[in-house]
Amino acid sequence: MYIQIRTMFGGIVGNNRGMIGRSANFGNVHSDGQAVGGIAGLHGYYNASGYIFECVNFGMVSSKVKCTGGIVGYAGGNGSASRAYIYNCYNVGTVTGGELGAGIIGEASYDGGITHIYNCYNIGNVSNEEIIGHSFGTVIKENNYKKQEVTIEKLKIKSNIDDQLKQTETYKNDIWLEDIKNTNQGYPILKWQQEDVNIK
Repeated sequence: MYIQIRTMFGGIVGNNRGMIGRSANFGNVHSDGQAVGGIAGLHGYYNASGYIFECVNFGMVSSKVKCTGGIVGYAGGNGSASRAYIYNCYNVGTVTGGELGAGIIGEASYDGGITHIYNCYNIGNVSNEEIIGHSFGTVIKENNYKKQEVTIEKLKIKSNIDDQLKQTETYKNDIWLEDIKNTNQGYPILKWQQEDVNIK
């Protein structure tokens, strides 16, 4: 599958103002514009809150302009009430962008928005930064790892992430598993991937 559109596009959704969980993108996503992500193009924008949890991108994500991310292109912006949460996600796909191309988020926290990123890792080839390409404002981040750093032990460390996340059903220590079948180059996988035989 190959998806192409001008701007604000993702492998799962273009503009996320709600919740995306336990999803995987296998398609390649390309744009001549900006705000391009393996899961979502925009996330938690325009004074809205958005949650992305336990998601993985395997597809190549590319843009000719900027703000390209393995998980999200733009996160947490255009309004002081904007909140973007990304937790327990990882990227395998190659990410290329003119600028601000990164393994998890291309650009974060513009114009008063706040981005929370927790327990994510990138093992894909990227044109810029491994985790976040650029941030204009507040980014609360914890337990995020580059390819050479990630281990399952680190991903299972109990976090001090904010109370709102702690109260969600997805805040558990048993969501990561060892890649005993070597389907992910030996790096940790999400528990739901093992439960679904179609997700490898």
